[in-house]
Amino acid sequence: WLCACIVVTGMVSSVARGQAAPANAASSVMLDDFESPKELALFAGDAGAQVDIGEEAATSGGKSMKVTFPAGADVAGPLMEAPPITDWSPYATFLADVYNPQDVPIRITQKLKGAGKAVSEQFTIPSKQPFTISVSIASLAGDIDVKKISYLKYFPGDVANDGKAFVLYFDNMRLQKAGMANLVAPAGGSAAVAADEANK
Repeated sequence: WLCACIVVTGMVSSVARGQAAPANAASSVMLDDFESPKELALFAGDAGAQVDIGEEAATSGGKSMKVTFPAGADVAGPLMEAPPITDWSPYATFLADVYNPQDVPIRITQKLKGAGKAVSEQFTIPSKQPFTISVSIASLAGDIDVKKISYLKYFPGDVANDGKAFVLYFDNMRLQKAGMANLVAPAGGSAAVAADEANK
């Protein structure tokens, strides 16, 4: 039985896996901060990717998710198929902190599914700098059902980073209500890719 933490000033509560968050409970809901094997187990290493608890680049607590992307595998990556919160409609923004320890920027694709439809977006993760993926939930609502989020995956996509293996660290995946300042400001940019590539 896995929970998602709801962070409120001075208190922490929880939501049962697969349920919606109480409407007025919090300004921010933690989806995963990888502090335990149970939290890491929300993600699987898909198509040859390896996921482990990491000691580097933690932005919430002392752990992160270390993902090793194999060489030449354009669809390999961490996959969550049972988010602890499936109804994202009460929130304004999905945020995830990512750290790239390589000496060059790394380009990845984020894919979300809701009610059988999918939307993907590309992000360039700068070398050795804090970076926060930031996605407007309102912008997703035209392509997928944000009340029924069922899938989250990161993968290199067609670029595949020149066919080389690489490592990224993920942490502090959260949903945030409107009017809240980001704990880590986004860096760089992103570009929408597609709204209906459900089979990758």
